Amino acid sequence: MEQPKTGQNTGVESGSFGKLPGHPQHFNVGVFDKWGVSMKITVNIDGGSRGNPGPSAAAMVIIDEEGQIMATKSKFLGPSFTNNFAEWSALEGAVNALVYLAGEHEGLTAEVLADSELVVRQFNRQYKIKEPSLREIAERVWENLVMTPGLQITVKHVPREENKLADAAVNKELDSYTEWLKQEEQ
Repeated sequence: MEQPKTGQNTGVESGSFGKLPGHPQHFNVGVFDKWGVSMKITVNIDGGSRGNPGPSAAAMVIIDEEGQIMATKSKFLGPSFTNNFAEWSALEGAVNALVYLAGEHEGLTAEVLADSELVVRQFNRQYKIKEPSLREIAERVWENLVMTPGLQITVKHVPREENKLADAAVNKELDSYTEWLKQEEQ
């Protein structure tokens, strides 16, 4: 079964959360001032699963200091993952993108906002992570941050109402998968 193609001509990029393709054209130059001084950006993240476990997706929306959307990315994760896995995958994708941006510039300060209180508390080490697959993701995230001293990050909880753009990107990805699945069954 071929993975569904999503995010085409929608302003939402699908696929890998790793390095962001194309460098500058995907980002406003205003992230860093003309002297190369690090600026602060915000990343809203969300993950979702229909069925829990079920079809899952993760998304992030990167926003500059002026509140302008720099990039929206979403990724279909697979047909049978939990919501917590999707939320942690969204955080990992955001950290990967931020590490890339920090490496391209003099450094980066970022605030990551998530509507999953569990993931925020686990990331901030207020809750233990017992599930092995989530622990693996968390370890990769923490190691990535340790290896990137130019990146300063905070992860905070926000109500779902304040995370609508990332939520919409997740739902668009899951809707695309559902539509693709219906076509495959015909």
